[in-house]
Amino acid sequence: MQIPNREDADKELVDRSLAGDRTAFRELVLSHERAVFGTIATMVNDPLEADDIAQEVFIKVHRSLKNFRGQSRFSVWLYRITINQCLDRIKHRKRRPESSSLDLHSSQEDDHLYNIFEDPSPSAADVYEDTQLQTVVRGVLAELSPEHRTVVALKDLEGRSQEEIAEILECPIGTVKSRLTRAREALKDRLRPFYEAWRREEA
Repeated sequence: MQIPNREDADKELVDRSLAGDRTAFRELVLSHERAVFGTIATMVNDPLEADDIAQEVFIKVHRSLKNFRGQSRFSVWLYRITINQCLDRIKHRKRRPESSSLDLHSSQEDDHLYNIFEDPSPSAADVYEDTQLQTVVRGVLAELSPEHRTVVALKDLEGRSQEEIAEILECPIGTVKSRLTRAREALKDRLRPFYEAWRREEA
């Protein structure tokens, strides 16, 4: 029996969701929740805020799923929404109150989503390991521009290819390569003092 790949599994879950199968959408959320949360946490450098944005992302996905035409892979469409939601939060963070950017009560169709996000199992924020090294790296990443943060999150943390990133960001692959090179150089410069301090402690 052939095991379906992630793309085929996503397509099946999307089709079932569009047919009204709420269980299918729950499976879709759970299969991508960890990766989406990790990207958001890198982008905003705040696990609690990242958990809130992740909910916004999947609620937006649920509302927009009927408009998904399959012209790109579901994961590409999902990451595009995720990145745009993060960039929107970063852009307006200082200008809007601490509340969700979406009206979570505006549609009865979304009510069942609370059952997904209020699952008794540990939330993505709870299981996200907060080691000292990760704290340092996330802090340094937060100093980069949102554009540079995005390519590092997708390439070095999520393992996306440059071609996939270009598709997600809807930009030329040359732009992705340029941003990635500059981001890595900036990270190297900013992390050097921490590395040198660690070497002195180990000596």
